[in-house]
Amino acid sequence: MGRAYANLKQYEIAEKEFEIAIQINPLNKEAIRNLRGFLKLTNKTKLYMLQKRVIGALMGLLLITNILFIINSISEHDLVLISGLLVSAVTIASFIILWGSRS
Repeated sequence: MGRAYANLKQYEIAEKEFEIAIQINPLNKEAIRNLRGFLKLTNKTKLYMLQKRVIGALMGLLLITNILFIINSISEHDLVLISGLLVSAVTIASFIILWGSRS
């Protein structure tokens, strides 16, 4: 049942079904293997979504900085400084998230 729910992208129900199968038969290697693979997949998906949000927010700030420069609200010096910081933050966030996703 867990695989069927996973295929339907109903991940919470799928995880519960895998756990129920293991409770019924703790020696069920297939259920244990499927639960491990499922948890690994969902954790990678969660990390990917987090990475997209963090990098999206930082890129949005970079865009706002460029718009402020175009309308002469900030100087060229400030643009270079802020842009450098934001690009560094995007790079660091990417490495931290990717390092954490290694398994």
